[in-house]
Amino acid sequence: MKAMVVTNGAITIVNAISISKGSAMAIDLRTVAEVEVVEGGDVEIASARDRYGELEVSREGGLIREVVTEVRRRKGIDDLGFRVMVQSEIPSARGLKSSSSVGTAVAVAALKASGCEVRSDEVLEMVVSASIRSGTSITGALDDAAACLLGGVVVTDNLNRRLLMRSEAPSWVNVVLLIPPVKRYTGTFDRESLRPIKKLIEAAHDMATRGDFWTAATLNGVMHAVITDVPLDPIIGAMRLGAMASGMSGKGPTIFAVCEKEVTGDVRSHFSNYEGEVVVCSPTNHSALDELCSSRS
Repeated sequence: MKAMVVTNGAITIVNAISISKGSAMAIDLRTVAEVEVVEGGDVEIASARDRYGELEVSREGGLIREVVTEVRRRKGIDDLGFRVMVQSEIPSARGLKSSSSVGTAVAVAALKASGCEVRSDEVLEMVVSASIRSGTSITGALDDAAACLLGGVVVTDNLNRRLLMRSEAPSWVNVVLLIPPVKRYTGTFDRESLRPIKKLIEAAHDMATRGDFWTAATLNGVMHAVITDVPLDPIIGAMRLGAMASGMSGKGPTIFAVCEKEVTGDVRSHFSNYEGEVVVCSPTNHSALDELCSSRS
């Protein structure tokens, strides 16, 4: 039995690290996970590649194994082995939710391949638990996992593992990304360094809960850039050119700008003045669960 599942990347609206509440918007950078049930009860990672080459199996491999362990434990299928292949357009350790995208894709594919029921709440619970145990997330990244799995814009309470809302993402904007070559890892991130901006991030989360996503994303993104010494010039320049929102995504170092399509070219040109790859993508409402419904119809 074999299954293939596609999940999204995402950008940060509100970073959950400091307040254990977050928000994220899915973008159309994809992860494809193919999982095959095999004999022997082992988990084999046959291949794992991201946008720039091999995924770091020591990092993502731990998450993949923890996700499969969660699936087997919860479904009582410890005797099954799994062969996993992952191909992702999302660069790892850049703040674009590569781990959450891999985790959700593998969870759904493993459930589907083993003939188990697939429920969004259960998938998210599995991925959150696996993310914490593997060290790929501090809070479990429910916001990131929900955006990767369900698409659209999500707002979450990560501490209590609650999805507070999901809204459709707009189709009339682009997202321009400036992806620097340097990586940032969760294990080396100093959570205490965010203490001075906690009240501002709480305010950003309140804005997101009210649907004011662009103000929330900019406030959050600028504050996290300042506190982690990411240069502000790309962000300020994008706003001057007419971006609706701009800031640092996740723990960085990627800078994003949400733009109306008329100014996308200007923002892209502006970002090209800085070191890194510039990528233009779009928000997406794609849900991996919609694919499952279509395959059954």
